[in-house]
Amino acid sequence: MLLAMKNKRGSKSAFVDELMSITNPKECVISELQTLYSTAFGSDTAIYQKLTPIKPIAIEGMAEFDYLQKQP
Repeated sequence: MLLAMKNKRGSKSAFVDELMSITNPKECVISELQTLYSTAFGSDTAIYQKLTPIKPIAIEGMAEFDYLQKQP
C-alpha cells in the first residue's frame, strides 16, 4: 500500500491532506493522476465483496508432484 494511503482508506480529505503535506513531489503525468483518482474515489466505482478464502492444498498429494520436484 502506498504510504499516502496508509490509514486513510475511504477518506478523500485525509488522502488529500497527506498529498498536500509532501514537500518534494515527484514528476507525473497529470492526466494519469486524474484517472487514478477518479477510479479510486469516483461516485460510479463498484465495491466488491471480499473473496471467499480457499482451503490450502497439499501439493505432495498431486499426481504431478514428482515433476514439480525435479530441478532443470
